[in-house]
Amino acid sequence: MPYTHFKTFSLFYTHGFGFWALNGDGTNPPQGESWHALRFDHDKHNRSYVTMAGQHAAMQWQRLDQAWAHMLLPTTYHGVQTQNPDHGGLIGELPILLALVAMSMEPANLMQWIPWMFHDSAWQTHSLKKGCRFVFSGNASDSKGPMSNLTMYRDR
Repeated sequence: MPYTHFKTFSLFYTHGFGFWALNGDGTNPPQGESWHALRFDHDKHNRSYVTMAGQHAAMQWQRLDQAWAHMLLPTTYHGVQTQNPDHGGLIGELPILLALVAMSMEPANLMQWIPWMFHDSAWQTHSLKKGCRFVFSGNASDSKGPMSNLTMYRDR
C-alpha cells in the first residue's frame, strides 16, 4: 500500500536550555523554518498540549501517579502536582510526542519498545531504567544532546 508524507519534526535537547523543536528535518532545515523551544498549551479538560508554539513553558498539571512525565520530560517541564483524577494528561503534535518517547530510551531499544508502548488503544510507559536520564544526564559543560528526526507517513 503506498504511503504519502505526513509530517517531519526534529527534536533536540541541550543542557540548560531544554528541548528545541523544528518543523522539518533538523539535519537539513527547510528554508524559512527555525528551531523553537518546546512549549505547551493548556486545554479546558486540564490536559497539556505539547507543541513548539504554545503559550506556556510547562505542563499545567501533573498527577503523582503519572510516571510518563518523568520518563519523557525533565522536571522543568512538569506541571503543578495534583491528586485530582480529572487533571493531568499530555496530548499534542504526534511527531513531537513520539520523538520524546524515542529520546527516553537508548536508540538500540526503539524498534522493540515503541510498538509495545501503544496497545489496547492506550499508551504505556516503558520499564527501561534510563528514562529521560539518558538524555538529561550531561554535564553543564557538555551542552550538546541527541537529536531525534521523525518522519511520519499515512495511507493515501
